[in-house]
Amino acid sequence: MRRLLIAAAAAAALCAWPAGPAAARELGGTHDFSGEVVVPMGETWKVLPGAVVRFRGGKWTVRGRLLAEGTAERPIRIAGDDAFEGIDIRGGDGSVVANAVVSGGSRGAQVTNAAATFRAVRWERNGIGLDVGQYATVKAAECVFEAPSRVGLLVKRGGSAEISGSRFAGAGKAGLYVFGAKGVSVTGCRFDNNATGIQASMQGARVLVARCSFGANGTALFIEKMAAPEISDCEIAGNRIGLLFSRRAEGKVVNCRIAGNDDGAVVEFSSYPVFRGNLFRGNRDAAVRLRHQSSEWEEERGDTDREVPMGAGGAPFGGPGGRSDFRPGGDGASPASRAPGAPAGTASPGGPPGKKGELTGTVDFRGNDWGELAREVEAGGNVTGIHDGFDEPTFEYKGKRYRMDRVLLR
Repeated sequence: MRRLLIAAAAAAALCAWPAGPAAARELGGTHDFSGEVVVPMGETWKVLPGAVVRFRGGKWTVRGRLLAEGTAERPIRIAGDDAFEGIDIRGGDGSVVANAVVSGGSRGAQVTNAAATFRAVRWERNGIGLDVGQYATVKAAECVFEAPSRVGLLVKRGGSAEISGSRFAGAGKAGLYVFGAKGVSVTGCRFDNNATGIQASMQGARVLVARCSFGANGTALFIEKMAAPEISDCEIAGNRIGLLFSRRAEGKVVNCRIAGNDDGAVVEFSSYPVFRGNLFRGNRDAAVRLRHQSSEWEEERGDTDREVPMGAGGAPFGGPGGRSDFRPGGDGASPASRAPGAPAGTASPGGPPGKKGELTGTVDFRGNDWGELAREVEAGGNVTGIHDGFDEPTFEYKGKRYRMDRVLLR
């Protein structure tokens, strides 16, 4: 009986926040909690340097303001088990997490309908490190997103983020995933050893990427489903694929060094990015590769056959696991087109965008420095290391052959 009473008292202590009006707003030392801990609307709670806050399940819901500001010498540690749902900041502006380690849980932190700042935060062993939701504005500076099982930083439609001086490493899906969000800027960041460094997906995804480096990723930058980023002054070297534009993606790539990748840039499925002033060097398989890329197919079949179900006639936009309609208003988004955690069948709102205009049968790579390929580029015709309609003139779709686009070099 005595053992049962001691166990019950210990369990109650896990959920107990320090008593008293002053203690309710400051937390130092080491504390353990289970279940949900709530910062009420209108209140500000401070976590002192060196504090350790541990969660067994539950989450830390912040409706007011949380100031968890450690120092370089005495960082704050917020740790959860696998059932921990993270810090959930919603409805209140001004929360700050700085000089801290946030580890464990399905999410490290989630921000919805609020503004928050994260500075010098190390995110460890999270499913998703930082989740920026609807009506949220986040600044993340000098952070480290270390080996998330899914995504380091996710910005969903309706959210915005300013990300600087941060490192993304070892992500199972993507270091940074921008899902239909505009107002996202990424400057001076490193992306190493991720399945994908940055993934931008869906119409409305507008991300500015500047002065970043990408190395040893499966794909450094994956742009898909009508996303249109602006990428400038980046080092994209030593990846399997440097840049992949897929499924009607667009955007600009300017003044980047694209070197030592297996494929420097891959363009496929009615995508038309523009590359200017980039330096291409030593990409092993191809500097530029087009595949299933045809303005002729897009003009004739693009707005109808994009909706063909998987496996029906080999639709070029098909892929395993769902329908091929990725457009806004589509009724069957595939798993690749949904944000992590979104239910099957979830599709973004809006109407069909209509046909693309001014299709010329070329993808614009004029005005770049081709290094070892420069003489061939100047001579015109087929160029070693450029795989396009010169190498693969047509592909077959539903019994008809369509002309492959060519890379416009001059």
